[in-house]
Amino acid sequence: MTAFRTARVPVWPLRLALCLSLLIAGAGMAGARGNEAERLEAFRHGQELFAKAQKPEEFMQAATVFESILNGGCASGAVCFNLGNAYMRAGRPARALAAYRLAQRALPRDPFVDANLRAALGQLPDAPRLSREAWWTRILFWHEALSQDERLNLMAGGWLLLFGVAVWRMLSFPNPGRGRAVLGRAIPVLVLLGVLLTASAYLGYRDETLTEHGVVIRETTGRKGNGESYAPAFDKPLAEGSEFVVTERRGDWLAVRVGDSGEAWIPSRDVDEY
Repeated sequence: MTAFRTARVPVWPLRLALCLSLLIAGAGMAGARGNEAERLEAFRHGQELFAKAQKPEEFMQAATVFESILNGGCASGAVCFNLGNAYMRAGRPARALAAYRLAQRALPRDPFVDANLRAALGQLPDAPRLSREAWWTRILFWHEALSQDERLNLMAGGWLLLFGVAVWRMLSFPNPGRGRAVLGRAIPVLVLLGVLLTASAYLGYRDETLTEHGVVIRETTGRKGNGESYAPAFDKPLAEGSEFVVTERRGDWLAVRVGDSGEAWIPSRDVDEY
């Protein structure tokens, strides 16, 4: 009988690939740590500038530092909150409003964010506001009090709990009985809970990721088309601090929905988006 022999596979390519993978992963982690260190240093620098500032232009320097961190992809609540504070002290309440709205997403229960947001709104009394209360907030009463990360964690936890109860019922109570019946009644309740938590997470994703918001940072005229040649869409210009939702983009112009005022086109240079 002829012996069956397996081919000898060289090991060095696998070792090389593993070494390269580890090097790439290590470089990625080192890069992430480097970026985090740079952001932390920039944040400290911004705080120092803010603490020393006395004039509006000096507070604007601090705002520029916080803005650079935000533009670099770090939208933490602390960065946005400090950015809003710098804009407020610089006399730019509309820009502060946009920063506080971002901070509120990450820190929805922070009393300082809420107080400063109200202060910014108080300095912009004539600007139209977006309606932020919908019928479903009465059902999903916890929605506004949670950040999107918290909503996602609760959604995952809800479905994991349902899965765990279903497996427990199947393995621990294979035969009809009181325990199996109790867990059987709990499953529809947990399904409903999972659906509600999923709806909350989806609505948060739609509002914070899929929908673009913005604030008018200087008085501007809303027009019926994307150009200065179009007639005004409203009887008067949009005041500083007017909040809107972006519905379309064409070049340097945005089609926006402004509260109950209606829709118009405005130049992107006159707004802060978030």
